[in-house]
Amino acid sequence: MNVHPPDTRCRRLALLVMPILALAVFPAGGALAARAQAGTANSIADSLPGGTLFQPAAQDQLPQTGKSYGAVWADIDGDGRQDFLIGYHGRRTGLYRVDGGLSFSRLDSCLYLPCRGFDQHGLAACDFDVDGFWDLYVSVGADRGRGAGPNQLWQPSPEGRYRDTLPADSPLQDPAGRGRGAVWMLMDGDRYPELVVLNFRTPTRLFRFDGQAWSDSSAVLPRLIRQWTENTGIYRDGVRWFATSVVGDWDNDGYEDILLAGESLMLLRNDRSGSLTDATAASGLEIQGILVAQALSGDLDNDGDLDLLLVYNSLGGLRTWLNESAGDSLRFRPGPILRQLVPDSEPQSAALGDFDNDGLLDLYVVLVDRKGIKVPNLLARGLGDGDFRDVSAEWGGRGAGNSLPCGVWPVDADRDGDLDLMLVGGQGDFPQRRGLCRFYANSAVGKGVTLTLENRDLSPHGMGARVELFSHLGTQTRQVHSVSNYHNSTVLPLHFGLADECGPWRGVVTWRDGSRQEFTLPRSGAAYLVRAGTEEAEELP
Repeated sequence: MNVHPPDTRCRRLALLVMPILALAVFPAGGALAARAQAGTANSIADSLPGGTLFQPAAQDQLPQTGKSYGAVWADIDGDGRQDFLIGYHGRRTGLYRVDGGLSFSRLDSCLYLPCRGFDQHGLAACDFDVDGFWDLYVSVGADRGRGAGPNQLWQPSPEGRYRDTLPADSPLQDPAGRGRGAVWMLMDGDRYPELVVLNFRTPTRLFRFDGQAWSDSSAVLPRLIRQWTENTGIYRDGVRWFATSVVGDWDNDGYEDILLAGESLMLLRNDRSGSLTDATAASGLEIQGILVAQALSGDLDNDGDLDLLLVYNSLGGLRTWLNESAGDSLRFRPGPILRQLVPDSEPQSAALGDFDNDGLLDLYVVLVDRKGIKVPNLLARGLGDGDFRDVSAEWGGRGAGNSLPCGVWPVDADRDGDLDLMLVGGQGDFPQRRGLCRFYANSAVGKGVTLTLENRDLSPHGMGARVELFSHLGTQTRQVHSVSNYHNSTVLPLHFGLADECGPWRGVVTWRDGSRQEFTLPRSGAAYLVRAGTEEAEELP
């Protein structure tokens, strides 16, 4: 358990005793954006040991070579902490336990997971049956669409070892699909999330679980996604395919929507009846002539709703799209074009997170150059208006080694309230290249908190909940949903940066059924569990 002595540098706040609904006292984004635009903490690296925000850590405890399709986080050993899993081509899954602090231990994956190697193309982690144990959907390659690559669903047995539970005739196997991961989302009113399976040049699929059995609900997807030739199962020329996605409740109606991306974009609005409606044409999003490597969602301008950031790898560059949705319409307006941040590089994937704990979302982008050679990654500081400033030199953590990059996960590995970074490589046919996994510890002077939510009556991991945290920085808003990175997805704890404030703070959870619950956080620099029906958050060891 981490021991945190009192921090005499932070500003003591009076407990916010006014009604939570008096949001005018804490205007969304105002104080935060002003702080960023004024340049407060622009030179935080000057006061850090070693001079950079991110410092290398635990490198000798993590795999350094191999060919992979990225990695994911899920609690496999049942100790209450999310473990690190990396899926290999032709090798069994790598499994690493976070021991507390910034230490990892390699576990014998044969004691926990199916003990054989195969062509893994992404892991989707979620307790889909809401039994308190994490499950894993495993995407498998299909010999470029010419063979069979049945996907798998790993669930723990009573003795704790995971096994594939899909029968031979299960639609979830999707044997002809060229797997590129999957994502869990809440489509209807029950507590079980649906599964969207993504494929390269083969159909996107949608599956439902009713608490007892699975069914194929791909028919509710717009026809453009489902259209494919019957004789080969391959998309016709000119019909779009999707290999990445992002989930979010962009219209704040309590139902999750989804953006599918790859060869093009398709924005699907949840119509609250178990179906998805194509909302792309009226959304304002640019959809023609682009190839999207990653789609991200977060409150980039701190106005209380989720915006989009699209990472293009065909033209290169990045662009923010600011949310203007109202009523039954999903609508975004163009935000800043961030091409100048990556002028000579091809983005591969990206992640959002408040790395410096100033209350604003920052950006990490994984890069290669125009020839596909690894180059240093980008770190950009959020300015609170949808724009970002390059701080790569000051913040560090840009990746080492020459393993071609796959993705990046911001995680609070040591539960000290700030986001560390796990970089994952192994892309392509170069398993001998070093630098497969690189971990960086966060040395931010300001602190934050991470929150795990629990309300199993409504959903696993608190999915679908909306959390507002109030401080003198302003109001920060986060949503609990499945997060994707390079063909892998999981549900991570929420993170809030709180700079130099000490607290205590009040927050409010709006659960997916619309009920509201207030809670209190006594201090920063910690991780908490917020359970349904409890006012005081539980600090996690």
